[in-house]
Amino acid sequence: MKYFGLPNSSLILLVILAGGPAAAQIMEVEGKIAAGSDHTMAIKADGTLWGWGLNAWYQLGEGGIYSYYNTPVQIGTDTDWKAVSAGYKHTVAVKNDGTLWEWGQLCRDTQIYQSVPLQIGTDTDWAAVAAGAYFNIALKTDGTLWGWGSNSNGQLGLDDITYSTQNAPVQIGTDTTWTKMAAGSSHTIARKENGTLWAWGANGDGQLGIETYGQEIAPVQVGTETTWTDDITAGSWHTLARKANGTLWAWGNNDDGQLGDGTIVTKNYPVQIPGSTWTSVAAGNWHSLARKVEWESTYWAKTLWPWGLNSYGQLGDGTTINQNAPVNGIPYMNWATMEGGGYFSIGLMEDGRLWAWGDNTYGQLGDGTDGYDENKTSPVLIMNLFQDILTVKKTGTGSGTVTSEPVGINCGADCTEGYAFNTVVTLTATPAADSFFHGWSGGGCTGTGPCTVTMDLNKTVTATFKRPFYWPMFLPAITGEKR
Repeated sequence: MKYFGLPNSSLILLVILAGGPAAAQIMEVEGKIAAGSDHTMAIKADGTLWGWGLNAWYQLGEGGIYSYYNTPVQIGTDTDWKAVSAGYKHTVAVKNDGTLWEWGQLCRDTQIYQSVPLQIGTDTDWAAVAAGAYFNIALKTDGTLWGWGSNSNGQLGLDDITYSTQNAPVQIGTDTTWTKMAAGSSHTIARKENGTLWAWGANGDGQLGIETYGQEIAPVQVGTETTWTDDITAGSWHTLARKANGTLWAWGNNDDGQLGDGTIVTKNYPVQIPGSTWTSVAAGNWHSLARKVEWESTYWAKTLWPWGLNSYGQLGDGTTINQNAPVNGIPYMNWATMEGGGYFSIGLMEDGRLWAWGDNTYGQLGDGTDGYDENKTSPVLIMNLFQDILTVKKTGTGSGTVTSEPVGINCGADCTEGYAFNTVVTLTATPAADSFFHGWSGGGCTGTGPCTVTMDLNKTVTATFKRPFYWPMFLPAITGEKR
C-alpha cells in the first residue's frame, strides 16, 4: 500500500497496490465516511453507498424496511456517490455528477420523511455538503455557499431570521471564495480562500469563537488570522480548527473537556490544544478527535488522539473516563481520517478498513451487535471500503490450476482477485495429468481438500503441486551362462 500526499495534507488519496498494479484501488477519503447522531454512512471505493444504525426517520435511505441495522446495508444500486454527511435525523450527499441528494426527516418547515435519496433541485455544480441537526450547508464548484432547513438561530447565515426555515438551498451572501464548511447543532463555521475563518448561528456557549455569547445571523470573522486551513469541524456546541503551521485550536462548550486545553472551562475565543503536528480534526456531540503525523525513525506514524466526554467509550481508549486533553489511547498508527458521531466515533485506516467504537444502542457501530450493553470502548472492525485482495501462488515441481467459488480466481492465468469484506471464498486445486496436489499453506489453509478463506484481510494462499518420483528399477544382468 502506498500513501499519496504530504503527511500534513488534508487531502489524502489511498492507493492499494496489493496483488500488483492490476488490483490498484484509489479513493480520496474526504467525505467518504460520516457519523450522525445515531447512524453511520460510508462510500466504498467503487462508489456504492452504505449505511447502518438508527433508521427510525429513514435516515439510512434504504427504503424504510427496518427501524435500525447493526451491519452495513447498501443504499440503492448507484455507483457514483462522491461525498456524504450525516445529521440528526437525516443524511445529505453529493454525486460525482454534481447533483445534491437528501433523505430521512427532510429539512423543511413541515415534517416530511423520505425513505430513499431525493434529488434537491436540478443543479449539477454541487461540490460538498455538511449536515447540521436540522439544517444543511452546501458548497458549489464556483465557491458560493448555500443553506437550507432550520434558521431559528441564524445558522443559515442569511442575515434574516424572519423566515425560520428554508425549504430549498438559498445562497449565503455573495462571496465566491468559500472553500470548506462545517455544521454543528445550530451553528456554522466556514473558511475562505484567503485563510480567514467565519462563523454564524447559535452562540450561547461561545461556539462561534468571536468573544461574545450572542447569536449571529450572518457570517462574522473569527479573529483576524489568515492561516486557517480547511480542517475545520463543529460539534454540538463546540468548534475546532487547524492552522497551516499544524497547530490545533478549539472554542465553545467545554463541560466535558471537549476543547482539549486541559480544563473544563467554556471559551468564547480560540484556545490552542498542545502540539504542532496535527493534520485533521473531527468533532462528535461532546467529544473531539484529531489525527497527528510524526516521523518515527523509519516511518510516518499517523495516530488518532481523542478527548472529551467518554461515557459510552467514544474515545476508544478502552475506558469510559472523560479526558480534558488529547490522549494517545487508540491503537494502530496508520489512520487516514475519522468522524465523531453523537456518542460514538469511526475511523478509516490507510488500508481502507473502517473501525468504530462507543455507543452502539442502535447498531451504529455496524459490528453485528446492538443494545445498551453492546457499547465498545475500543475500536471494532466494521468493513473495508476497498475490496480485500486474494492472491494465489503456485509452487513445487509439478503443475496445476486453482479456481475459486465465487468465481474470480483461475490460476492458471488469473491468480489475483478482489472480494467484498467478509466474503467466504473456496479454493479448489486441480493437478495436471503428470502431477499431484501436495497441499495448501497460508490463509489459514492446510491439507489437500478445498481451502476456505474469509476475506477480512488481504490474504495470500500458496498451492504446492509436485510430480511423482519414480525409483529406478535394477534388474540382474543377462550373461548367457547356463545355470
